[in-house]
Amino acid sequence: MLNSIKRDFVKKQYFDTLTNISLDDSDKNNLVSFFESSEKYINFDEKLIKDRFPDKQLKACDLLACKDNTIYLIEFKNSTRNKLNNSQKINLKQKASESWMVIIKLLYEYNISLDEFFKEYKLILVIIYKTPEFTNNKAKIYKHFKEDKISIQFGLERYNDFYSEIITTDKKTFLEKYDYFDWKK
Repeated sequence: MLNSIKRDFVKKQYFDTLTNISLDDSDKNNLVSFFESSEKYINFDEKLIKDRFPDKQLKACDLLACKDNTIYLIEFKNSTRNKLNNSQKINLKQKASESWMVIIKLLYEYNISLDEFFKEYKLILVIIYKTPEFTNNKAKIYKHFKEDKISIQFGLERYNDFYSEIITTDKKTFLEKYDYFDWKK
């Protein structure tokens, strides 16, 4: 069902390396990639959104990947959960809603039935943020919360009806529990 989209995305060069997609370049003197990998994925925000919607100021997730009838929209944040809660909640909500709207728009443009698509595919939103560094006492608290199921963060639970699943987790937990793509670092 998505083969025509994939061929078109390859032709339009929407794919990029995981290293480049996960790069935080907000501090030009301190560039940080979440993951080092030459594996290629759809650079959803930087390439696809800017090319397809040049007149709009859309906010979207960084990466789009497909695996086993699941489509992952992934956002990388080089900040801790507490800092994101204080400064990025609105931005993350906007990315969640606008990424979903872009997916719907793309399905429409490629004449793919929404009913058929959502019968065959799951859409998962993943926010991966920086794992905080801890002193011994904070590490015990972190371990306690990590072992309990932490609810969806940043007010994103309001998008449960749009996504099959929403995962908000730090990088270390992502690699331990949700590493769908064998990413390391």
